[in-house]
Amino acid sequence: MVGTLRVMLVEDDEDQRRLIASMLTRAGHTIALGTGRGDDPGILQTEVDVAIIDLSLPGRSGVEVIHALLDKRPLLPVLVVSASSHSAAITEALLAGALGYVVKGARLHEVVDAVELIARRTPAFSPEAQAVLANPRDANVEKALARLRKFL
Repeated sequence: MVGTLRVMLVEDDEDQRRLIASMLTRAGHTIALGTGRGDDPGILQTEVDVAIIDLSLPGRSGVEVIHALLDKRPLLPVLVVSASSHSAAITEALLAGALGYVVKGARLHEVVDAVELIARRTPAFSPEAQAVLANPRDANVEKALARLRKFL
C-alpha cells in the first residue's frame, strides 16, 4: 500500500469521473484536480503524484495532455483510462509516456490498483490491455514494450 496520493483525473464523462474519484477517495487518496477538458489550465499548474488521463477529450487529446505533462514533469506516473482496447490506442498512449492503461468497463478497484502500482513506478494494465501487449502484432507494440521494460 502506498500512502495518500494526490491524483489528477482528466475524464470527459462526468459520471465516470465521479465514480473513479469516489473509489480513489474511499481508498484514501485525494483528487487534486478533476476536469473534463484536455485544455484545462489546471492540468499543468496542479502538483500531483499520479495523473489519470482519458484519451478522447475536448480541447486537447489525451496523448497531447500526456506529452504536455511529461514535458513539465518527466517522472510523473500517468495512467490512461480509455474506452479503446485497440492496439493503436494502447501503444500510442504508452509511447507518449503512460505507465499504465485500463480499458473502461474494468472494475473500478482495478483503476485504484493501477494508480497505486504506477505510483511505485510499476506498469499496470487491465486484462484487455495485457492481451494486446501479450500478442504484439506490429512494431509499435514492440517499441511500447521496450519502453516499459526499463521499469520492470
